[in-house]
Amino acid sequence: MQDISPQIILLIGTLGGTLIGVMSSLITVFITKKYEEKKDYRKTLLETSIINWKRMSEFALKNGGTLFPLDSFIIYNSKLMNAISKNPDLSKDELKRLLDESHELMEIYVEKEAQHKKRDYEIRRKLDLENKK
Repeated sequence: MQDISPQIILLIGTLGGTLIGVMSSLITVFITKKYEEKKDYRKTLLETSIINWKRMSEFALKNGGTLFPLDSFIIYNSKLMNAISKNPDLSKDELKRLLDESHELMEIYVEKEAQHKKRDYEIRRKLDLENKK
């Protein structure tokens, strides 16, 4: 059996250590990049939702329309942005289906919001009646 020279052992150890260092750096860069992408995505989503909400709020105030809460715009824009980011080449039919789904979500949200307002009104009314007694 032939002995391995110390220089070869040192070379193998150095290359192994370098490989481990490079791999850990690549993994760290990959994780950081994914985190930054998610952070940028959320930031864009919120900014887009706020801009859209402000624009629609101004329109509603001028023309007497319904003003939806900001979180409904976040949900709506999130649905659209997720679909578009997964498939940037959406066909007209896919986009129409997606918009219909998003509008259905908005309708559900508005319906639930109305139920909550009605419940809150009834609770306040009961409290007012109890306080008058």
